[in-house]
Amino acid sequence: MIKQQILKHSEPIVLMLSFLSLIGIFFQVRDGSGIYNGVYIALFMVTLIIYPGLMAWIGRDVIAKATPRSIPVMTFPIIFLYTFVPTLYFLVPYVFSGYFNNNSTELLFIMFEFSVFAAGLGFFGFQMKKVKDKKIKRRDFSLYTVYLFGGLIYFYFIRLTFIAMILLQSTFDILP
Repeated sequence: MIKQQILKHSEPIVLMLSFLSLIGIFFQVRDGSGIYNGVYIALFMVTLIIYPGLMAWIGRDVIAKATPRSIPVMTFPIIFLYTFVPTLYFLVPYVFSGYFNNNSTELLFIMFEFSVFAAGLGFFGFQMKKVKDKKIKRRDFSLYTVYLFGGLIYFYFIRLTFIAMILLQSTFDILP
């Protein structure tokens, strides 16, 4: 029953969260101070903490219903947006800030984010080519579930570790 409700509302939830995240990027790039900064920080927390988990949860339920002959509409938008939105949330403000490199940890973090962004686009492109050529198999849907789980490991463990390291390093730089 709950799965059916999630699948019924998956499209508006995914589109709304993605749109809100992209608005947050706009507010950060536009000004980054005052009310824009408040909106950016609120949407940053949504994108950082809620977005990957919710996308993986909805994606898992959508993929569970998929077969090679009947692929749900939201399967590929979820796979595309899963890495596209969260990584852009870090990369776009970084690019518009003029590649400010405060320390090597920050540079390494941006390299990881760019790698995840490129790998996500590559994975999505490769899978779309398989669908276009009608070479998709049942095991590909298991691969999508592994992709979502691997993304959770990156988004919640590796990324948060990097952010904590950057914050600690910045704190130690401020202290006398």
